[in-house]
Amino acid sequence: MDQLADLALELNTAIIIVSGEPWRVHDFNQKAVDWFGHRLTRGTVVSALIPSINENALKRRLKKGRTADFDFEVDIDRPIPVEFSCSKTDVLEDGVILEGVDQTRAQSAELMLASYSRMIEEKTKELEAAIQARDQFFSTMSHELRTPLNSIIGFSESLIDEVYGELNDEQQSILKKVFMSGKNLMSLLTNLLYLSRIRSGKIMLSFKKIDLALLCQRAIESMDEYIKEKGMQVKIVSMQEGLCLPQLDEVWGQQMIEHLLNNAIKFSDENSEIILTVSKLNDGVRVTISDEGIGIAKDRLSHIFQPFTQAEASLARPYQGSGLGLSVVYEVIQLHGGRVSVDSILGQGSNFHLDFNCDAPLSTKDFD
Repeated sequence: MDQLADLALELNTAIIIVSGEPWRVHDFNQKAVDWFGHRLTRGTVVSALIPSINENALKRRLKKGRTADFDFEVDIDRPIPVEFSCSKTDVLEDGVILEGVDQTRAQSAELMLASYSRMIEEKTKELEAAIQARDQFFSTMSHELRTPLNSIIGFSESLIDEVYGELNDEQQSILKKVFMSGKNLMSLLTNLLYLSRIRSGKIMLSFKKIDLALLCQRAIESMDEYIKEKGMQVKIVSMQEGLCLPQLDEVWGQQMIEHLLNNAIKFSDENSEIILTVSKLNDGVRVTISDEGIGIAKDRLSHIFQPFTQAEASLARPYQGSGLGLSVVYEVIQLHGGRVSVDSILGQGSNFHLDFNCDAPLSTKDFD
């Protein structure tokens, strides 16, 4: 009876070996004794221990090779739910092993899992409410601050142009700092407003077929003053052969290019060169903005599309900006069914890629 000796080691499972007609107890382990006490002896009729057992049904299932299980409740100090499974054994002729497993832990685990699920659901709802409140705050504050900020920018620009009288060099220098600070703050507020609208689904995109080379040219023209100020060369390389016209929102498409072009200018030395390349990519078109700037460290590449992130993350970074421009590009390109990516070498420059699909069946998409 080596097998029975092995069964005695099953500390968490009650083992009862039965045989005969009706089933009578042939052997058992200590856990079964713990459950049934002195009533459990060799030769005891199983139905006397487990009145609810349906031997005939269990035997039919075993004969057909099917699963034969039944539930029972053992009453020790408290009711314990038990699941018994039946299987044939070669230990003795017509022998059957009844294996009982305490279901208390399983039920406790199910209750705990249900509790955790409810808690996660509640926390998710709280998080969604917090995100909605944050986006609403950004949107409201952006609107409220833009009006007085426009006045500051407008008046400081008029003063710089000496509309109200001549200024000395020191006064001009101070006003230019006020003007640039106002412009930077306006850019921050505008990008915050864009992000809040995008994430709350409150923007409208009007899709049509667009010549990306022409859109790149418009983006360059809109930033002509900034480009000249830094003495930079910006040119377009358009590989027209095989290019399709992707469907995109013209305004947002140009803004995405301008965001990337602005970054290229900002992080490049004066008199350097920036190249915008329009090329075929599988079934779509790729716009690449290449610069000879500071580049991006490899460990920063996965973070730069997150809000308020710049390649140079220290508080003492020398380049002004909120770090929101790339986040806006990331969100908007996804609404177009495309993607933005970057490859860069620290100290040698960066290549930002905007990939557009040409087969997107889009006309007008309203997110309002």
